[in-house]
Amino acid sequence: MFWVFILTIVVGISETNVINTQKLADEDTKQENDIEENFNETVETISAQEKISPNAIVTEKRYYKKCDHLIREVLDIPEELINKTEDDLESYYSTWKVEEYSPDEITVYKEFNGICNEHYVIKQKGDILAVYTENEQGILTWEEDTEIETQYLPEEDIEEFKVGKKVVGKTNLYTFLEDYE
Repeated sequence: MFWVFILTIVVGISETNVINTQKLADEDTKQENDIEENFNETVETISAQEKISPNAIVTEKRYYKKCDHLIREVLDIPEELINKTEDDLESYYSTWKVEEYSPDEITVYKEFNGICNEHYVIKQKGDILAVYTENEQGILTWEEDTEIETQYLPEEDIEEFKVGKKVVGKTNLYTFLEDYE
């Protein structure tokens, strides 16, 4: 009987250890599942904003109300905007409207009240033709001398260049000058 009593105690202790071991294993599994759920939740809530590429280009569109010209200028991204977000871009161009945004291409737009800086006057300057820009008040500012000598031009063209021939736009200026070279 004594041995039965001891055997009962030993079996009871063994079963208790098995039950406790199972409880610990269940708790470990539950903790691992909780950690995994928390990790998955953290990953799901992370939002990555697109950063501006070092190879990005910016198209600045300037509309001049007085002359009704839209000037587009394509530029490399300023260094201070590389790897920045769209919010940073909007702060940098705070007085501009961001029309398009992607990490590689950005377009901004702004309106100005005056005239653009592509109003040119070609005038005779000594024996050559020179290029001037004209502002809103009609004041001319010398930009550059050409290599076009007036001695080889027809007389009616020389008379026109004494007063000044107006040309609008860089492309039109270059085309006009090429006709005389």
